[in-house]
Amino acid sequence: MEIQKEKRQCEGPGCTKFIDPVHGRPDRRFCSDVCRSAYHNKKRQQSDPEIIRINKILERNYEILQNSLGEGKSVSIARETMLRRGFSFDYYTQANGEYKFCYTYGYTPKNEKYILIVKGFDTIVKKE
Repeated sequence: MEIQKEKRQCEGPGCTKFIDPVHGRPDRRFCSDVCRSAYHNKKRQQSDPEIIRINKILERNYEILQNSLGEGKSVSIARETMLRRGFSFDYYTQANGEYKFCYTYGYTPKNEKYILIVKGFDTIVKKE
């Protein structure tokens, strides 16, 4: 493998810096972590619009669950209240038994009108 000795321009969006091949890996593409993150964020934003839409729904669901639970370990809340807040019961990241999870927050029907919200996938799902 031949080491490239020329300075190359950073691939970060809008970055005009050059990468010094003497310092760090010779095949480096970015001048900093900031440029690397910006590059990948921009690339992700240009992905499939349906994926972006679903991720926004999941993020909203996560925030609603987080705000509803607060600092407690569990809370019972009316299903209608969750719907009014914009929660979508059709989207979740994983399911185990009666529980549906949106990242680290889970919920399960308590009865027809109420759901139980909990935090911590690991505390609900026993690992074997």
